[in-house]
Amino acid sequence: MIERKFWEEVRSHWILEAPSQISDRKTSSGGEIDPSLLEDPWGQEGIPFDMVDYDDAMEAALTGESYQVPKGQGQKPKVAPRQGIQPMPQSFAQAVKPPEKRQKPMFDSAGFEERMERRTLTDYIEAGKLLLKCELPEKMEKLGQELLDRMSVLQTSIREFEKVYQPDMSQFYDCYIPDTLQLAASYLEYVDAEIDGDIIKETEKEAAAALETLISGVNEKIEEIYRYAKIEIHAQARALESMMSQDGYVDPNFKIR
Repeated sequence: MIERKFWEEVRSHWILEAPSQISDRKTSSGGEIDPSLLEDPWGQEGIPFDMVDYDDAMEAALTGESYQVPKGQGQKPKVAPRQGIQPMPQSFAQAVKPPEKRQKPMFDSAGFEERMERRTLTDYIEAGKLLLKCELPEKMEKLGQELLDRMSVLQTSIREFEKVYQPDMSQFYDCYIPDTLQLAASYLEYVDAEIDGDIIKETEKEAAAALETLISGVNEKIEEIYRYAKIEIHAQARALESMMSQDGYVDPNFKIR
C-alpha cells in the first residue's frame, strides 16, 4: 500500500498549487474539468485510493459486505457504492469460495490406539472402522472395507468351529494385523500434519500394498479353518460310525468313505 504522505504531496503539487493553470482548460472531449478534482479527498466520506487494501476490498466485493479502512489508517468509513452498481449477490460469493479440503473428520488417533492395545480381533475391526471414517484415497478405502469384511468372516469362522479346530492366530494378533493398520494410520497422521507430499504418496502405496497382503493372509486363514474343521468333523464322524458298526447299528451300504 502506497504511503499516504506520497499522495498528499502529489495532490499538493498538481491540484492545490496548480488550479490557476487548469481552471480554464477544457477536457479532450470538450467538457469542463470536473470540479471534484479541486476538492480535498481526505474530507470525503469515501476511502482514498492509497488507503484501500486490495485483498480486503476484493473479499468485501465477493461477499457483498462493506469495505472498511484497516486499523491504524484513521476512520473506518463504509465505502459509498457507485450509483447503479449493486453488491455482488451472496449466492455468487458462496459459489466462488474454494471447496473445503476435508469432507470427513480427522483421524481419532487416541481411540485408535486404545483399541489396538487390546489385541483382539474385535478391537482390530473397530480400529479399522475408525480409519474408514477418515479421508482415504479410493484404493485404500476399498481395500480397508474389504479387509474389515474378511476379518468379520474370520471371526465368525473361529467362533463357529472353535470346538473342532482352534487355529494359531498369534502372528495375526501380534504382527500382521496391527502392523498393517498402523501403516494406514500413519498415512492419515501425515495427511493431517500436512507433511511433504512425496512422503504421503509413498506411505499411501505402502499401506495399500500391506492391506492387499493382509487380505490375502486372512483369506488363507479362513480356508485353513474350514479345511481342518472339515477334516476334524470327518474324523469324528468316522469314529462314531466305527463304534456304531461294531455294535451292529450301521448298514455297510451307508458307510462313510
